[in-house]
Amino acid sequence: MRCYHVEKEFRGGPKVFTDATVHVPRSAVFLLSGPAGVGKSVFVRLLLGLEQPDGGQVWIENRNLRRLSAQDSARLRRRTGIVLQETRILMSETVGANVALPLEIIGMEPSVAARRVRSILRSFGLEYRDSVVCRNLSASRRKLVAIARATVHDPFLLIADEPFEGMDEPDVRKAVEAMKRLNMSGTTLVLTGRVDTLGEAFPGCRRGVIVDGKIEEERPADWIPA
Repeated sequence: MRCYHVEKEFRGGPKVFTDATVHVPRSAVFLLSGPAGVGKSVFVRLLLGLEQPDGGQVWIENRNLRRLSAQDSARLRRRTGIVLQETRILMSETVGANVALPLEIIGMEPSVAARRVRSILRSFGLEYRDSVVCRNLSASRRKLVAIARATVHDPFLLIADEPFEGMDEPDVRKAVEAMKRLNMSGTTLVLTGRVDTLGEAFPGCRRGVIVDGKIEEERPADWIPA
């Protein structure tokens, strides 16, 4: 994932990004922090192609998002794990049905998908919640379901905006361990949130902070460019 000199401004407001440049190598973990309202969610939407930069370029998998058709952009998002601040789970559906949704979208064979869903639910400690309707879950568990849904299809990239905000500590631990397993299998993680929470969960990972419309990076001493 690469951003080159990205600029973004909304009508009637200040510039969110003036010259944001960042490179996240494949299979890396990148943690982005900054005060509320500084642009973390805008950054996520730019990576997902839901917003277009006013200047500069965003590249995902060596593809310039500005040059993708709407159809190609949607295909890329289907291969991406996405966790937004609003969980957007289907409240009237069960936990199992929510987690299975990405597998249905990509057309996975139902019996294979069912096994995959059972495996993911076990890894998140949700195996006994399979048939529970999501409206009956706590807010923390709903977010855990959203994270499980975002990881069930083994995405090449997981983008999560404030994934642990409002979650209970036991649920945070389950989500972090699942994300670490996903990363070990080759998935790139791009997470936004509070630097103390993220730093404790992923020690030693690359970090960035949004300052004055730019992304200032902190790299570990042994970092080698990809």
